[in-house]
Amino acid sequence: MHNIKMHSENKESSALTPEDFPTLSESKLRRLSRRHLHRKWLENYLRLRLFLKQFGRYPHLREENPKGFTIGSWVNTQKSAFRNSRLPLWRYELLAAIKFSWPRRIASWQEVFNRAVKLQQRKGGPLSKYGNVTREERSLKNWVYNQRVLIGKGGLEKKKVKLLEKSGLLNDKRELDWNNEYSKVAAFIRKNRRLPSAHSANREEKHLGKWRLLFAGKYQKGKISERQSEKIAALGLDNKIRDLKWNSKISTIRKILESGIKAGKISGKKNFRRSLGKNLYYWLLKQRRDYQKGILEGNRAGILRENKLLYNDDWLNQIKP
Repeated sequence: MHNIKMHSENKESSALTPEDFPTLSESKLRRLSRRHLHRKWLENYLRLRLFLKQFGRYPHLREENPKGFTIGSWVNTQKSAFRNSRLPLWRYELLAAIKFSWPRRIASWQEVFNRAVKLQQRKGGPLSKYGNVTREERSLKNWVYNQRVLIGKGGLEKKKVKLLEKSGLLNDKRELDWNNEYSKVAAFIRKNRRLPSAHSANREEKHLGKWRLLFAGKYQKGKISERQSEKIAALGLDNKIRDLKWNSKISTIRKILESGIKAGKISGKKNFRRSLGKNLYYWLLKQRRDYQKGILEGNRAGILRENKLLYNDDWLNQIKP
């Protein structure tokens, strides 16, 4: 076993210089060095460069430097991260610049996919990386997570995405729970021809109604996956949710105007606009323009007419002189 003799103890404690990291710009190096984990990785990278310069070879697995740092183990960690697609690009480029000894053979995407499917079938449920699980299962779960990230960024081929969806690897516990609740809501709507109410006396319907409201809020904010959005569209829930949001704005406008007239705060067109606020006022103007063009959906024109919101004068005439 050899102990690494650093050229100078000050080399590690001194500021990291761009000359030591040829693939990083000065600004990126400065940004990375501010974070403890990245700075530690960069210092270990320098130790590896010094070792290669001194001995002209890569360290053995348990080879240490004078401070007890196992540089061979660190090198092995980088190989493992690369093998499992967890090595950031900037680290890969730095290691490639010193002709890093990469793993001899990297399993293809299809091979890793087949291993994950077989393990899931043996287990009879979704993969997990928590609790009492094997190292292989934890590694494959990380691989599945990386595929999710790639799908979110649009960086995975459509053929591979279809394979992942068909295999059920993307279905973790939360996804299975969501599908279960969704199927219950869908069955309720088909049977009763209405949405479940969150205020129902029936406990099961009340639970489904609360779930629907929670899901409606996430849908409006775009916080659900593409596959979930497709299921919503297939059931027609997206239209129902849009109607709920539209009706909610109408009732809000009506309440504001009623309270404004009672309090005597609305006395003219300027006050009418000011009381509603910029966003609601311009939203109402858009509904009126769509009404004039004849492109309002469903019975929305009738709702505007019933609530006397087609013209400002309909409400202003209610003000007593």
